[in-house]
Amino acid sequence: MTIINIERAKWDYLIRGKLLGEIGQEYGVSKQAVHQLFEREGVCRRSNAKSRSYLLHGKKTRWQMKRHCKEEFFKELNYEAQSYWLGFIFADGCISDTECLALDICLKSADTHHLLQFRRDINSNAPIYSYPSQPNQASIRIFNQRFVTNLLKWGLTPRKSHTIKWPPIPPSMTRHFIRGVMDGDGCMSWSPRYGRIYPICEVAASSSISFLRSLAKELQGRGIHCQIRSAGSNNPPGVRVYRNSDKITYFRFLYSGATRYLCRKLQPWKECMGNDWVQRVLDSEPVEIQQLGLDLGL
Repeated sequence: MTIINIERAKWDYLIRGKLLGEIGQEYGVSKQAVHQLFEREGVCRRSNAKSRSYLLHGKKTRWQMKRHCKEEFFKELNYEAQSYWLGFIFADGCISDTECLALDICLKSADTHHLLQFRRDINSNAPIYSYPSQPNQASIRIFNQRFVTNLLKWGLTPRKSHTIKWPPIPPSMTRHFIRGVMDGDGCMSWSPRYGRIYPICEVAASSSISFLRSLAKELQGRGIHCQIRSAGSNNPPGVRVYRNSDKITYFRFLYSGATRYLCRKLQPWKECMGNDWVQRVLDSEPVEIQQLGLDLGL
């Protein structure tokens, strides 16, 4: 009995543009067998002509022409917005491949302004949805083959939580990427210790230990001491920054001169450090981490 690698077959069909017959030949089965497999997996089958035209030559259907975006936005990481949104999508985005390639981002309705900023950055007219059954959520879906394919080149995959690895981002863009990850799946919580309340910087990010180790390595390489938290019964593994001096360095490293961030995630910092201090960091020029270490006596 022939065993078909389902994920590879879907990848060949959706990304590489292969026909059902071509995929069947690789496994020694008929294209009807591949068709039945895709039906069970919920993959929408296209005609051979449409598959060739859409996937190999980049042609779009009339419906897709109604939606546009900056297709090459993630082709390279040369400035802040690209790197920030890549990190945010790594943490809180979802690549769908059931019918055709699409990017989904779903946030709290209170963060709709963040989706609007993303839509402006990628120059898209995609609608932002809010469903009656989920009134506290807002989401955006980007249907664009080339846009999503550029995302996949950085290591994103469908069902990424256990598989993502640290992408090969330029060193100058690392802090923006980490800030995106922090905004997507991080927090600054308050916890009692030694009879007082103190902040803990935490990024849960994913269940991918490889990704978390790379994140910890990037922070530690910049003099920010952190620990990888083991997975608990109700919590995924994460990276934590404990020491006060490290938290200050961490915040200034991520936020000095930043223009892309989730405002809600700044509120605990304002409660801890004060509004004026946070605003001064946001208005300041980016500072090299070595200089931060000298300033703080680390």
